[in-house]
Amino acid sequence: MTSQKVAMHADEVEVDAWGQAAFVVMSLAALVFLVQRLFGPVFEIAFEICVFYIPAVAIALLYLYFRTRLSVKS
Repeated sequence: MTSQKVAMHADEVEVDAWGQAAFVVMSLAALVFLVQRLFGPVFEIAFEICVFYIPAVAIALLYLYFRTRLSVKS
């Protein structure tokens, strides 16, 4: 395997890892949202936003950035 193919494979594995991380964080944020709405407030709204929603949006944007960067590269 050439070094370029190895680097491309490593990039694909990294993007897959970002996708899995984005799925986990966004699922957790959705679960917290549903629990808050169905059972009443468990967390304060500022904590909820800072710990669940902002990281979910950030990691989703990072995943999309890396995915588009990899597709442009190939």
